[in-house]
Amino acid sequence: MDYKSLPSNIEAERLILGNCIYKSDNIDFVLEKIKVNDFFDVKHQRIFSAIYELHSESQKVDTITLNDRLSRKGELVTVGGSVFIEDLANEALTAINISSYVDIVKSKSVLRKLITTASEITEKASGNVDAMDAVEFAERLVYSISDNSDRSEVERISEVIDKGLKYVKENPIPKNGISGLDTGLVALNRKISGFQRSDLVLLAARPSMGKTALGLNFAMNAATFGKAKVCLFSLEMSKWQLASRMLAAKSLVELNRIKTADFDEDDWGAIKEAIKVYKNSNIFIDDTPAISVMEIRSKCRRLKSSEGLDIIVIDYLQLMSGHGENRQQEVSNISRDLKALARELDCTVIALSQLSREPDKRTNHKPLMSDLRESGAIEQDADIVMLIYREYYYDKSKPENEATVIVAKHRNGEVGDVNLFWKPEVQLFTDVAGIDDMVIQY
Repeated sequence: MDYKSLPSNIEAERLILGNCIYKSDNIDFVLEKIKVNDFFDVKHQRIFSAIYELHSESQKVDTITLNDRLSRKGELVTVGGSVFIEDLANEALTAINISSYVDIVKSKSVLRKLITTASEITEKASGNVDAMDAVEFAERLVYSISDNSDRSEVERISEVIDKGLKYVKENPIPKNGISGLDTGLVALNRKISGFQRSDLVLLAARPSMGKTALGLNFAMNAATFGKAKVCLFSLEMSKWQLASRMLAAKSLVELNRIKTADFDEDDWGAIKEAIKVYKNSNIFIDDTPAISVMEIRSKCRRLKSSEGLDIIVIDYLQLMSGHGENRQQEVSNISRDLKALARELDCTVIALSQLSREPDKRTNHKPLMSDLRESGAIEQDADIVMLIYREYYYDKSKPENEATVIVAKHRNGEVGDVNLFWKPEVQLFTDVAGIDDMVIQY
């Protein structure tokens, strides 16, 4: 690779350094935005490093102190001497657009990183390596570049309040009283006020407790009642397995009869009505096994750009591939990245998760947040943690249709139990009022 041909803007680099020397008030702003390695010219890297050292030691930065620091480090002659430092300061006298210079240098740095990363990926893929290992290696490198380039700004609280009030006025809470996306369950809406944008919601349960069904119910309700645009990622079931479950839940025709096409005219009429609803909705399904956050991020970015996107449902977290020294670290990284994804795309991410066997061992089988499998970091990253509990799972003498969603964590609201009605034949959770009295909404 020809080093000199890499993207750079030497003039912008010089103006940044000159501004730091000429007007030291700019240093904090620059240090917040760029690092030493963002400079292309090695001489500029050394000068910026010396500026950083002086500033971190609370010393004034000017031509005299900078020359002295570079001299003591044995680098003054290497960077061009005191004349070069003086020239930098003089150039900045009429160059006041420091923000634009920083953006230019940062942009060129990102492009260089992409080029060098591509070279590393090529070298890795050309060796004796497993294809999936090479893909994970590539995803990790590319993701690290974008992750490091996405930083928020510090704002005065008065500015934050002004923006917040403006948003509230322009987006008033609807008559149903919820500020977020409709869960389809009145009792749960009252508890969490719907699904909020940029939230990571964790839905966890023991196997066969109904977490996939409830996750699909959330997707179905948000898309059909709330007109949300939803993308489902299934790492365990095929697209048709998910679609057939959602058909059963919407039509109220038993799932087994849909799978075997064993239904009468009335059933077929209900199924056709459900199909019409789904044709008018925006639900997208992906059944890539062992998918990574990087792949989900890429697919959802394209989907948001072309169709829009409000909710992402992932079934389930422990089947995702990630990176880390051990599985616990992998899951921790996955949960952290999913929260970052929710914020980046400004949508709700609902991640399904398995619980450990601890509830099975206790006399009181109700799950706790500490039962989350493989990583305590999951509960820290999540804005809402919901745990599904059905007493019938452990005691067959109890009513099969009784279910409870335990809101164990709610970063911005109350916690507590929400009682639901469960009908396994059609894979549907409803409010306790009962499915028999329910009016099917098409």
